[in-house]
Amino acid sequence: MRNHLLLSFFTILALHSTLLFAQEATPAPEEDNTVQTNEEPSWWMNRVGRWKAATELDWTMGSQNPQYIHLNSESNSMMILNEKYLLTRSVTNGLESLAIEGFRKDNNQFWALSIDSNRTPFTYVSGNEDEGFHTTLHPDMVLKDPFGVYYRRENFLEKNIFESKGYFREKHFMTITSTKRSSKPKDCLKVIEKSPKKPRRINKATDKKDQAENYTTEHDFLAKLVGNFKSDDKSLSMTSRLICSGRFLFISIRNKKEKDELLSICILGVDSTRTVFQMLKVESEAKSPTLYEGTLKEEEASLYFEVKDGDEVQTWVLSDDETIDWHIIEDEVDNLIRFNKS
Repeated sequence: MRNHLLLSFFTILALHSTLLFAQEATPAPEEDNTVQTNEEPSWWMNRVGRWKAATELDWTMGSQNPQYIHLNSESNSMMILNEKYLLTRSVTNGLESLAIEGFRKDNNQFWALSIDSNRTPFTYVSGNEDEGFHTTLHPDMVLKDPFGVYYRRENFLEKNIFESKGYFREKHFMTITSTKRSSKPKDCLKVIEKSPKKPRRINKATDKKDQAENYTTEHDFLAKLVGNFKSDDKSLSMTSRLICSGRFLFISIRNKKEKDELLSICILGVDSTRTVFQMLKVESEAKSPTLYEGTLKEEEASLYFEVKDGDEVQTWVLSDDETIDWHIIEDEVDNLIRFNKS
């Protein structure tokens, strides 16, 4: 129960982010006084390390009679994919959450995508530094959901103390204060890649009033894609694992010819509020993440994804229990990579 309350700020954000893909394709104009930046992120991304976090959460979400709970968690943050993205894995009361953060070259905004063990939709915020508001040496980073209902302000209080304040409809309801314990984090990417193929804890709830907390039959297809794979020509390896209590699939692609260099990461999930699949892809060569929405074609045993306002289509086809065909279709050209279980 206490952990559920801790993650309820993700709940609020997720409730207003189910139309993420349509909103993100054509970002709404900013209404605050933040300043767009054309440079790579600096201080905000400087969070590599091992952290302890203390959370003060008003579970009434900023009511006139706030009710606070206090919880602790630990996390590890590391840069991935040519130092473009910050990957953070956190554990609170045994429950896992994951975040990928970075800077979008296509719209010159910072962004963060989070997933957790309590809910199925992706959660997404984006924004820039608020040049007109200084509480420390740096201006606050301000990140909003696509509808402007939830936002957060973040900054370093001191060199190794990072604070994130959450607001719901302009009311402050949460403060997370993270203290760096070490500059050398655990390799959370390897922790995921080497985790058991079947998580110790899998959400199977189907009777929650909030549909976003429930397991759906579509999750079964994600489980079929779990394993260790190699491409037909042995040049690529693919590792896929269920994470966050089985709610999401984490896929990493590596170049076997270049000392297992990490090429890309895909996160697949099922938004049970709308019964649609979602996918985030980040790559070592791409300057911005790609967000997809898709459907399951059971008769073909395939997941069909499309990027909004773009020509790219991706299809994951489970030919049998040992083979996955990954189709990347651009300008009507089908680039097929076949992965076989190893």
